[in-house]
Parts: sequence; structure tokens; C-alpha cells
Amino acid sequence: MRRIPFAFLLLALPALAQRPPAPPEGQLLQPGMREGYVVDSSNGCWAWMSGMRPSTTDLRYTWTGRCPEGRAEGAGRSTLTWREGGVEKQMIHEGTLERGKAVGRGTLAHMEDGEAVVLESGEFADDMLVQGRIEVPRSGLVYEGAVTRGQPNGRGRLVVQGRAFEGDWRLGCLQVAPDTWLAFGRPAESCRTQDL
Repeated sequence: MRRIPFAFLLLALPALAQRPPAPPEGQLLQPGMREGYVVDSSNGCWAWMSGMRPSTTDLRYTWTGRCPEGRAEGAGRSTLTWREGGVEKQMIHEGTLERGKAVGRGTLAHMEDGEAVVLESGEFADDMLVQGRIEVPRSGLVYEGAVTRGQPNGRGRLVVQGRAFEGDWRLGCLQVAPDTWLAFGRPAESCRTQDL
């Protein structure tokens, strides 16, 4: 009987390890869906992504952390790359994922053709920034404060071209005078016409 060297067995063990289970049926992000799980093809780990448009193509995902039961778990770097209207886009999250969703302190960069278009940093919960900083480098906008679904909501401060506006925001709207609204992440007209 031929013996297999011990060193060979140690090298072969990782190759024998099972891949994590697949995401739940029907929850894998597909073209046309706005949200769902994406899978890192190199290691089988999966995480939750949202905000995709129907025109999304060429979706690729990578995760550098652990995934003990399939979902990305713990500290790491999560990168989602896709194409939309001929433009390559990316979301790069560095921080902690819990059950495939961003939680705790972290950063999220939204990129277009290699350029940062929105930078988020602060406290995340259920895969969304809830308190921290949102910067839009192209326009020089910087918001710091409470956030709900990507919009200022609660106490916060917006700096626009050196001018600061501070107060209690409601779903992306800040009333700066009796008939004047400042909006972030939505049209200013909608602040006047909708019951906030």
C-alpha cells in the first residue's frame, strides 16, 4: 500500500473544504431586481445588496472576510462592481458585516468609472448609514448627522460651497425660512408639496 506524504494532505485539506450554502431560494440578486444577495464566485460567500436599477449588467462581488454559514460575517472589505448605461460602477464597503449586511462603524464608497461620487462614513445598521458623514466630492456637499435611507433625517449639518445649514432635517428637507426649503437627496419642490 502506497503512503501519501503528510505535507501533501495538509495542502489538500483546504481544497476539500465545502463551499458555503447558497442564498435562500428567490433571494439571489438577478437582472431587473432592486435588491437581493450577491455571491463571491471565488469563495461562495454572499451578502445583501440594494439600490440596483433594472439596467444593471455584469454584476461581480468579492468579500475578504469570513462566511461561516454562507453570509458574509465580521470585519472585511466588500466590493460590488457592475455596469449601468455603459458606465462601470462600484460600491466598496470596509467595516463589519453581520448576516451579510453592514453594521457598526464603517465606510462606503460609491464609484463611477473609478471616481468617487459619494462617500459615506459612520455608523451603519441593517445595511444603511444611520449616523455619520455623506460627502459628494463633485459638488463639494458635505452632510454630517442623522440619516434615514440615504437622506438627512434628524439633527444634522450640511455644508454647501462654504455655507453651513444646520437644524432638524425631515426626510431630506430642511426649512431655512418660512417659505424656503433646502433639500438633500430629493428635489426641493417636493419639500414644499409633501406633508413631512
